[in-house]
Amino acid sequence: MLKNSRHAIFEININTLALSEIHKAYGGNALAMKVLTHPIKTYYGGSLQNYWLDNKQFLLKGQIKDLIASQFDRLFEHDCHAYNLLCRLGIYPYREIPRVQKIGLYCLLWDVKESGTMQVIESLQRRYLIEFEAGKYWLHPVIRAESLTRLDALDNTLLLMKEEIDKLLVRDEKFQHFLEWLREVTLLDSDFTPLDFRAFYLCLEYVYSFGIFAQDEFLELANFFGIPSMEEIGEVFFNFITSTDVSKIEEEMKVVYEIHEYLLYDLLIDKSLYDILELGRCSSFDPKNYLASEIDYLTGDGQYIDLELKQALQTLKSELPDPNQKEELFDAWWKTNSKNWAEKLRKVMIEYREIGHDWQFNRYDYLLLEEYYHANVLLLYCLYYCDYHLTDSVRKKIKDELFLPIAEIEKRKE
Repeated sequence: MLKNSRHAIFEININTLALSEIHKAYGGNALAMKVLTHPIKTYYGGSLQNYWLDNKQFLLKGQIKDLIASQFDRLFEHDCHAYNLLCRLGIYPYREIPRVQKIGLYCLLWDVKESGTMQVIESLQRRYLIEFEAGKYWLHPVIRAESLTRLDALDNTLLLMKEEIDKLLVRDEKFQHFLEWLREVTLLDSDFTPLDFRAFYLCLEYVYSFGIFAQDEFLELANFFGIPSMEEIGEVFFNFITSTDVSKIEEEMKVVYEIHEYLLYDLLIDKSLYDILELGRCSSFDPKNYLASEIDYLTGDGQYIDLELKQALQTLKSELPDPNQKEELFDAWWKTNSKNWAEKLRKVMIEYREIGHDWQFNRYDYLLLEEYYHANVLLLYCLYYCDYHLTDSVRKKIKDELFLPIAEIEKRKE
């Protein structure tokens, strides 16, 4: 028996001969021995002998696949919601995501009232048909294989999952306002897809505005688009730009490359502004000229930066205290004026780049935003790593509508 089912075996009246025969038939398979505990306890009052007598012929076949199929059949008869969830859980590619957070289960329970979702999950736990540890869940490969054979309309399952994820941010208008900003700030005429830009700016906000992730933290969402973390984004973009030999590009493609190069620098400007704002909100920093140096770098010659933005940043730099003065004088000025200085910078970012907004989210909002992030990551894993057939039209529809406000999604249905 596995560790999390040891307590169950003590609730069963052991018959040594029956246990020995079952163990022999299934070769001591841990999954088989585990899933048998629930029907023995529930339908045979814990009597292993009575269960053995009634199911001997079936059990002697020793086919784990047939045993699992029988548990699915029994679940379908007694708990259809748990059966549906178990089948739907087969959509997750567990080789790439060995563990699924609880939000990944909630998003598959679109036909269950919120008050009843945990009851459905616990139904699978009691039957040992779902593995769980430390608030995360997964399916045994044999159970997942059976789930996929029973799951009809895979396309529709992912579409309904997408709808549930979108509903996470429907309850409060400020979430929809944030998603509308995300849509508008990424309306760029480019060969890059709008989803690429939405993912980039979403991750920027999660790191710099929400503080949900750190700058050097691996971001699964950004990694789908070639960016391991916000800290590495400069290196990623710079490598893309410098690894291309422009002299070898066909003449008609040079314009396209130059547009891409400009856009990448454009994204780096926004990331750099967030870095400066983050630094401006620090209680102290060393060396004392670090903040001024960052502004100089961003506004230096050869940078693709708007002239008015450049002038506004240089004006802000001129307001900083002399970094060469006594350290205590610099720190005293910074302690008194840093908050006001950072707020001026934030307003400049909003005016010239439409970034840096104060979304007025509270800590409960951040928890919901974190669930929204993880749920979308799961959906992307399904799109990119699924080992089952998913039609191209559905894949495209889901990707086109990721991270969009409900109003925009509804408009696209018209």
